[in-house]
Amino acid sequence: MAARLLDRECPISELEGIVRNDPAMTYQLLQLAGIGAARGMRRAVQTVREALVLVGWHRLQSWVSLLLIGGTGEASDEELTLALTRARMCELVARGAQASLSEIAFTAGMLSTFDMHLDMTLHDALRDLPIDGALRRAVLGAEGPLGRLVADVADFQMGRPEDSTRSRLGDDVLSSAALEALIWAVELTSTFSEGGLTATG
Repeated sequence: MAARLLDRECPISELEGIVRNDPAMTYQLLQLAGIGAARGMRRAVQTVREALVLVGWHRLQSWVSLLLIGGTGEASDEELTLALTRARMCELVARGAQASLSEIAFTAGMLSTFDMHLDMTLHDALRDLPIDGALRRAVLGAEGPLGRLVADVADFQMGRPEDSTRSRLGDDVLSSAALEALIWAVELTSTFSEGGLTATG
C-alpha cells in the first residue's frame, strides 16, 4: 500500500483511505504532521485528511520513501540520508535544467537508491512498484533527459564526477545542488528521528 502513495495521480481520498486502514501508518502520519517546520514546533492535527494536507506532497513522498526503504528495519540514518539527498539533488538540478521534470525527478532519484537498501537488484526492487514505463526506463537504463539526469547525479554523489557528463551539467551546478540537498536531507532525517517515527512495512 505504501507504494501507491508514491503515485502523484493518487487522489487524496484514496491516500486517506490507505492511511486510515493502517493504524501504524496513521500514527506516524499524525506525528509527522504535528512537527512544524520550525525546529520541532508542534501543531494540533485532528484528522487524517488534515494531516495529509499539512504534511504536503513532498514531505509525504519523503515519508513514504522512508517506509519503503526502511521496511526491513535495516536501513541506517546514513542510508536514508543518502537516498533523500539523491532524490532532492535530482529535483534541484532538474528545476534549473528542465523545470517540467523537477517533481518526477525527486521520485526517480529516490527509486534509483532502492537497490542499496533492499539487498536486491534495482530491477527486482522496482518490479512490483506502480510506476510508469518511462519512469522505470529512466531509472533502470538512464533513458531520456530524466534518466541521464539521475545517472549524472548518482555518479556525482558516489564520487565519480568524471562520469557526470550525460546532461552537460557543470560541476558547479552539481556541487551546489549536492550541498543544498544534503542539508535538507539531514534536517528531514532528524525530524523523523526526533518525532519518534520509524519505518515500518
